[in-house]
Amino acid sequence: MDNSLSEQWARLQDITRTLREPGGCNWDRAQDAESMRVYLLEEAYEVIEAVNRNDPALIREELGDLLFIVFFYSRLFEEKGVFSVHDVMRDVSDKLVRRHPHVFGEQKDHSVQEVLQNWEKIKAKEKSSEREAFLPALLRAFKVQEKAARKGFDWENARDVLPHLESELAEFRQAVADGESTARREEEIGDILFTIVNCLRHLGIHPETALHRSTDKFQDRFARMTESAGEGFMDLSLEEKESLWQKSKQK
Repeated sequence: MDNSLSEQWARLQDITRTLREPGGCNWDRAQDAESMRVYLLEEAYEVIEAVNRNDPALIREELGDLLFIVFFYSRLFEEKGVFSVHDVMRDVSDKLVRRHPHVFGEQKDHSVQEVLQNWEKIKAKEKSSEREAFLPALLRAFKVQEKAARKGFDWENARDVLPHLESELAEFRQAVADGESTARREEEIGDILFTIVNCLRHLGIHPETALHRSTDKFQDRFARMTESAGEGFMDLSLEEKESLWQKSKQK
């Protein structure tokens, strides 16, 4: 079999088309753009998990699954006569060339900061509306802060953020102590989360990565403590469960 890029591209395109045609897969034929959203999200997160595991074979596999979703979505719209996967690839290629004038044009930006600033200027001309609102909350906060920083509105470093974080924590404690409304407490805890993201950004830590790792750590420890307790875990007192938790942290 020819392993050239064009050959494999055509093969995946043919497979996708066959799955959707009469006589193909009933499940694939039943899908539409809305029903496939959850699978797009799942596959994207599975790529991230594979990267977190630093497993090249798994990364390769998950990237393939994600690529198939791109082909599948493109096929859905090709069937409606809107666009094809070729249009998708041409558009992204044109965009990359357009947004890298320092590489493909005469403009010569040298620093990373200059490249990012120019990217934002070009992007602003191309898009009339912001899209961050559709992102997960932590990622949205991170990107909004990055954009503000590129326009010169930012703290100098993480140390400058910490006093602001302490102030937000104090405001939240006061809101809880005063019995403020749920909406008010939600606002205050949101300010804390936003400030934490800001601090992490200055430290070069992505909030999504940090929270994923902490959740994985909790999940692993909780699995160990429930496994050690067996079927009687639910009947243990809170003190006994806390003791098992502390033991799980030592492994």
